[in-house]
Amino acid sequence: MQETRNTKERNLYLIMILSLLGLNAWLFYQAYQNKEKQLQTETTISELDSMRIVLNERYNSLVDELTRQKGINVDKDIVLDSLLAEIEVRKQDIGRLLSNRQASQMESEELKALLADAQQQLKNLEKQRDSYRQQLADMNVKYGVLEGEYTQLQGSYDEQVVLNEGLTEEKASIIDKASVILASNITLTGIKSKNGGKEKENEKAKRIDRIRICFDLLRNDFSAGTEQEIFIQLIDPNGVVVASGASNGKRIPGYKGTGTAAYTAATTIAYEGDGSDNKCIYWEQNYAFMSGTYVAKIYHKGELIGENSFDFK
Repeated sequence: MQETRNTKERNLYLIMILSLLGLNAWLFYQAYQNKEKQLQTETTISELDSMRIVLNERYNSLVDELTRQKGINVDKDIVLDSLLAEIEVRKQDIGRLLSNRQASQMESEELKALLADAQQQLKNLEKQRDSYRQQLADMNVKYGVLEGEYTQLQGSYDEQVVLNEGLTEEKASIIDKASVILASNITLTGIKSKNGGKEKENEKAKRIDRIRICFDLLRNDFSAGTEQEIFIQLIDPNGVVVASGASNGKRIPGYKGTGTAAYTAATTIAYEGDGSDNKCIYWEQNYAFMSGTYVAKIYHKGELIGENSFDFK
C-alpha cells in the first residue's frame, strides 16, 4: 500500500518536472523568436534610416544639379521649376514611406515588402533623374540651335542697321545736294554815285566807285520757304578775292571749290522758291578800281551755283 502511494507520488513529481521543462523550453523558444524578430525589426529600421540618408543625398544632388542650370533662359527656367516641384513631391512620398512608424510592429513579410517598395521608389527617383537629364540635354541642344540662329539674325540685323544708316546718310546727302539753289542772270555793273543818292552806270573802271552784283535764284522746292545764306566772291583782274573788314580772313562754310574759300560778301535771303527771288549787293572800296576783268561767283551750301564776268575799261 505504502509502496503504491510512493510510486504515484514519484510519477506526479516526474510529470511536474517534465511540465516545467516543457514550459521552460517553450518560454526559451518564444524569447528566441522575439529576439530574432526584434533584431530583424532593428535591422529593417536601420536600413530605412540608411535609405533616408541616401534619399536626402540623391535629392540634394539632383536639386543642386538642376538649380545650377537656371538663369540662362526664361523658358528653360520654367521647365526646371516644374521638375524641381515634381522631385520635391516624390521626395516627400518616399520620405513618408521610409518614416513608417509601424515598422516595429510589422511581420517579417510586411517589413520585406516595405523595404522592397522603398528601394523601388529610390530606383524610380534615379530613373526620373536620368529622364530629367535627357530632357535638359535636349533642351540645351535646342537652345544652342536657337542661340546660333539668334546670333545669325543679330548679325544680319546689325548689317541691316549699318546699311540703313548708310542709306539714311546717303538720303540726307542727296537731299542736301538737291536743296542747293542755282543762280542765273548774274550781272556786274559799274556804278558812279550822284548827288541825292542817284546812281549812274559806267563801264570805265576809273569812273566808278562801286560794283553792283545782281542775280536771280532759280526755283527749288526743297529749300522753298526757308532762310538761305548766299556767299559772293568778287575777283579782281589780279585774281584776288577782294574783301572788307567784315569778311577778311573768313571762309565759305562747306566750301567744295578748288580755289580759295575766301569771300567778299554774304547775304541772308528769305527764299520763296518760286523763281521770283533775286538779290543785288554792292561792293565799295576805298581805293580806285583797276581796268580789266572782274569775276563774280555765287555760292550756296559751299557749292558754286553760278558765275559771270565783266570787263571794265
